[in-house]
Amino acid sequence: VLAGDPSLVDASAIGISEQADVMFVAVYNREGNVIVNRGNLYPPAKLPLDLMDQLAKSKEVVWKNVIIGGKAYYRFYGPVAIRTLGISGVGEVVGFTEVTLTTDRIYEQQGHILFAYFLISLVIFFVAGGFSVYLTRRITSSVDALIAGVRSITAGKFDEHITIKSPDEFGRLASAFNQMTKTLQEANERDKALSRMKSEFLSITAHQLRTPLSALKWVLGMTIEGDMGPLKVKQKELLEKLLQSLHIILGI
Repeated sequence: VLAGDPSLVDASAIGISEQADVMFVAVYNREGNVIVNRGNLYPPAKLPLDLMDQLAKSKEVVWKNVIIGGKAYYRFYGPVAIRTLGISGVGEVVGFTEVTLTTDRIYEQQGHILFAYFLISLVIFFVAGGFSVYLTRRITSSVDALIAGVRSITAGKFDEHITIKSPDEFGRLASAFNQMTKTLQEANERDKALSRMKSEFLSITAHQLRTPLSALKWVLGMTIEGDMGPLKVKQKELLEKLLQSLHIILGI
């Protein structure tokens, strides 16, 4: 570019123009006149002075969107600067470059990215939804099992056992519930055993007491009736009171 030799500049322009997205390449001298150009997207023209001043001062690439033939493109302008040996930084600007890129592949890649994003979002949605359903069913089944266990205890079924194999709060609650039902079952069995013992005790006691009391009742009855000989009035009254007490004891 510094020498203004089109044959040397054209070698770089050819390499750039062979890229799939590149539609136009042009290299300009410091006055803004075209040295070489590649591509027939539009005829090259002299660069505007304000653009050259901007590139010369900033020494940075600028770009803008352009519409050519109803189609969108990206157009980039860049300064060509030299470096002086021993001096750091960019030196004098001796020319300019222009590269115009098609947006087809960019939009195509954006479409692929959006499609991939959609698929990933869809997968995440279904995974999250499935996990939520799994958690809901797990919680619901645990609660239903606990409710069923409470209803069984209310109905007097103390041998009910809840099976919830999980290390969370529901698993610990089920373990505590099973321990409680076991304790209640043991207490219920002890109560039944005590009830049987009391019934047996009362039955035996009543039988053992009733036999001598019945004999005593029979003897008192015969004595009051005079079978054992005549009684004085006071004796008969006392024996009748004794017989009444005996009737009360037999009733008990």
